[in-house]
Amino acid sequence: MIDQKSIAPYFKNVVFPVIWEDWFLNILCEGGKWKLLEYRENKELLGLWLYWQKKKLGLTYITMPPAVKYMGPVFKPALSQAQKEKAYDYMSLMLPSSSYYVQQFLPEIDSLKSVFSGDKTVERTTFIWDLSPTMDELHQALDGNYRRAIRKYEESGEKLDDQNLEQKCTTAEINAFIEMLISSMGPLEVNGISEIQLTKLIKAAESRSKGKLIVCRNHFEIIGASFIVWDKKRAYYLFAGNHKDHRKLYPGVLTVWKTALFLKEHTTVKDLDLYGSSIESIAKVWKKIGAIKQDYLLVENHPNRLFRLMQWGKNKWLRK
Repeated sequence: MIDQKSIAPYFKNVVFPVIWEDWFLNILCEGGKWKLLEYRENKELLGLWLYWQKKKLGLTYITMPPAVKYMGPVFKPALSQAQKEKAYDYMSLMLPSSSYYVQQFLPEIDSLKSVFSGDKTVERTTFIWDLSPTMDELHQALDGNYRRAIRKYEESGEKLDDQNLEQKCTTAEINAFIEMLISSMGPLEVNGISEIQLTKLIKAAESRSKGKLIVCRNHFEIIGASFIVWDKKRAYYLFAGNHKDHRKLYPGVLTVWKTALFLKEHTTVKDLDLYGSSIESIAKVWKKIGAIKQDYLLVENHPNRLFRLMQWGKNKWLRK
């Protein structure tokens, strides 16, 4: 078992998600430990399993950290389905006994759902926006109303390409971003993350040139913002918010378009994981910008009824 160490050296030529990097996990996994299981055959590493273990009132449980959409198993490239199933079975048995277990697996793990015996599985949805076309091609694929909103915004004298990689966000920008998130999502603690954690995460990502707070303004007032992180392959749209008083300007669309412009100019990513949404109105926006729906699995097991009742009570209290 590997505890709190970087996973980067484990598979050559594999780009692990930036949300699995140690600096990212160490900020978000407060009150518990993230750990790695290994699966080897003849000393050859064939599989890893990333999970987060916590304790509450003496009860051990495995759950998802805030802002980390995917955890669970990952396999050496080119393994057969039978080898993946064998590795999955072995590592799942090696997980510590827990009163509650929930993980969301990478989309490519979907092929293993036949071996999730005894677990509840729920298909969830994210949206992936392919950023490999040119900006002109991406613009042409947008909904017509979105293209008009972008044109009017630029004609008003505002810019969508005014942020660079070296430029760091200000405390005022972070505070405005958090206020917009709270306005749209409610208290951040309901989503498992504190304002302090989010601020640390933004600053840590920007200091490593692996993340950015993207800000849209209208006459100097912030009307929308997104926080993204990226690796060499993919970017992740972790959080986004907009000012409700400026809905006619399509601030959410302007923000995600500015995000795409930034990523195309300053990174090598091929696509943007928009982190999905169960809210139909948001899903419609992602479809109208040309993003493609992709399913992933939530795998859950809760043998301890007391723990389940405790979680229900906590969530109800936070939403008051």
